[in-house]
Amino acid sequence: MHLYKNFFALIKRHWQGLVIYSAISLIMLGIMFSQGGLGTDSTTFEGVSYNIAYVDEDNSDLSRALISYLSKSNSMTDCSDKSAQSVAHMVFLRLYSYEITIPAGFGASSDLIINYYTGTDGGWSTYSINSMIDSYLNLYSEYLKLGMTVPQACAAADSALSSSAEVEVLSSGSDSSAEDIAKAEIVSGTRYYAFLALGMLALSCGTVVMVSSREEIASRIDVAPVKKSTRTVANYMGILTCGIGVWLAATVIQVIVGAGTEFLRTYGVVIILNTFAVTLVVCAISICLASLNLEDQSYSMCVNLTDMVLAFLGGLFVPLQYLGDNIIAVSRFTPYYWFSCINSMAEGTYDFSYVKFWACLGMQLLFAVLIFAVAILINTVRHGSNVRISLIQVRK
Repeated sequence: MHLYKNFFALIKRHWQGLVIYSAISLIMLGIMFSQGGLGTDSTTFEGVSYNIAYVDEDNSDLSRALISYLSKSNSMTDCSDKSAQSVAHMVFLRLYSYEITIPAGFGASSDLIINYYTGTDGGWSTYSINSMIDSYLNLYSEYLKLGMTVPQACAAADSALSSSAEVEVLSSGSDSSAEDIAKAEIVSGTRYYAFLALGMLALSCGTVVMVSSREEIASRIDVAPVKKSTRTVANYMGILTCGIGVWLAATVIQVIVGAGTEFLRTYGVVIILNTFAVTLVVCAISICLASLNLEDQSYSMCVNLTDMVLAFLGGLFVPLQYLGDNIIAVSRFTPYYWFSCINSMAEGTYDFSYVKFWACLGMQLLFAVLIFAVAILINTVRHGSNVRISLIQVRK
């Protein structure tokens, strides 16, 4: 217990790193939340225009009329000659705000379902374009029920929406907008959680483990009647405790942001369990990196490089659906890939399945155990080397 308390005493002495990285994390979270939809409670509308890519596979009166209606207030680009993957990349890079694919048989169907890609995760542009399309199709259906022909219903819907003096905007008082904004913020914050948590734990708590392993401090601890294994366990427990603290703080923020929303009621437990599993992975990686006992600059570079590579391969920076097959083949051997798979299922990018959820969760726990085992092996080898060096010095 004394060594466990000593771990937090060392954190208190080296509080600068923790404060600096906590501030960086808060700033990054603020940026992510703003991209997810913060600041969209304005009650004024000033003719916002979006770049929309479209593929018309139906080429019916209705599909052509819908594209014509959208082109009045947006910049429409026909991408029929481009592959689906290239269009998805352009949407992700924000060259287009939105991409719609009107499937064959759309005009003759009663469901009126359109496929779309968006790079804003349910933000304002997605909500706005969806509202325009839904309003047009709803009016079109109503006019058809009144006995109009397809061309007449299309023209009437276009005329009614184009001449409307009232414009609905996304406001804080709208239930649907609040749901969309909360979902976007939770999805955005959860996606980058592993990246921020590893940086915070490894660069603050991991540094403390390295400090306690330095020769001048380690020699003082060695004279005490405490086994090296006990000191190692105390350090491990200290990092785990800090990791649980970071996870609890992130969970509280998610609950506050998504309070009362259908998304949190449906996927709240899924997100909480997913972030808890990846927290164990992050703690294991932090312990493993700290066990290397590098110099400060080398350690910082190693942490940042590891964090960036895992985040890229794991689909934190670039969503999994935009990564190539070759990268995905490598990503499966990283713990963040399975973390991102659960996030994608909760977002709706992939179909949700509890079998897949538990499999992805189990893979993360397996990675945590394996990385912990590697950290223990590194500690054992390093301590054994230190003992042999000390014996040689004594003999001399």
